[in-house]
Amino acid sequence: MTFLNSKVSLTLFIAMILIFLTPICCLTNNIRSYEEPNPFNSSGLVNSIKGLFENVEAATGYRYNVTDDHGCRLDTLKIIEKPNGGYIGVYHSEIGGIFHVRLANSTDLLHWNFIKTIETQASQATIAKAPNDAYIIMFEKGESAGSHLKLHYYSNLSKLININSTSDFTIDIPRNPNNIHEGTPNIYNITIRDNVMYTCIGFHYDDGTVDNVAIGWLEVPIDNPKNWTWRSTPQKDYNEKLRQYWNVKGNIGDRDYGQIFERSLTLQEANFLPREEEEINRTRYFASWRIFLYDHLTCNFTMLNIKTHGGTTSFGNPTFTFLKSPNGKECIVVTYYIFSEGAAPNESGELIFYRELEWGGAAAYGFGLQASAPTQTLGPCRFTEPSKTSQNSTLTSYSFW
Repeated sequence: MTFLNSKVSLTLFIAMILIFLTPICCLTNNIRSYEEPNPFNSSGLVNSIKGLFENVEAATGYRYNVTDDHGCRLDTLKIIEKPNGGYIGVYHSEIGGIFHVRLANSTDLLHWNFIKTIETQASQATIAKAPNDAYIIMFEKGESAGSHLKLHYYSNLSKLININSTSDFTIDIPRNPNNIHEGTPNIYNITIRDNVMYTCIGFHYDDGTVDNVAIGWLEVPIDNPKNWTWRSTPQKDYNEKLRQYWNVKGNIGDRDYGQIFERSLTLQEANFLPREEEEINRTRYFASWRIFLYDHLTCNFTMLNIKTHGGTTSFGNPTFTFLKSPNGKECIVVTYYIFSEGAAPNESGELIFYRELEWGGAAAYGFGLQASAPTQTLGPCRFTEPSKTSQNSTLTSYSFW
């Protein structure tokens, strides 16, 4: 009898333990399911969105060898959205042997109407809207022997697109005397504080041997723009990663920055072959330009495998912007310059393609699409106000990731 009572007691004890542990196990599994990495947060995000930059064949709309309504090429086109609908873009065209930075507008992202010339003897332009609704255009300004960065500031959209209006002010940023060229600007971030504009700018510099990427900070009192200051520094770690891990021996040039799912990304062009190869075998040299995707969270590059309809292999001058498509949907628009030396038939010149984003992930996970036009608080550069120094001094207090 005692044995049976003990057996019954043991059975009841085990049953009670099972009943008690079951909800704990279920709760633990539920917690674990919430703790598992979200694909939009994990390092796998970059692999998930690579196709947006790679697959031209899957684009909602595309166009090769793009020209404006005057028949001028839209080389290195950077596109942003207009607040009242439609799009504006800056680009350069070679006209009579001279490069012109030009402004155009579009209603469908693929066909562009010329508005006006921004500047001659200039190329490699970019555009961004500032938090105070002003528009900033930057480009590479040619010199008799070299080039430097130049900025145009337009206080509003009307002034920008009016064919008879000029910019409120311009700034020529003197290049470092150790460099032959400085150019291909991109704008990471614009902040307006106490009527002072702080702009974080990426650019390439040529020290006479090879192109590398640098970063600079421009501080401009809007009411007194003549009192601007400029500080810059090479991005040594950034450049070294391409050279060390991807065996890039040549120029590291143009780039563009944006965000998706609150993840900061840069498209970066680079040439595998050393600059000297251009004199030896021009075709081989220009066929060796590639585009890399840089993740600012992991600080890693991934080479894109861009697939066009004809199989083009050589690309440069990347830009991308998140905006509304002509159909009113969230989309990404990407532009590349296709070098003739690596181009498939009928594909050389400027390529535009855009893809509408149909996934439900952004809303489901609470993320939004951040336009690549900089905002007051977002960007890869935290501006740290240093002590006042000369215009060409180096800023040692900075953060770039």
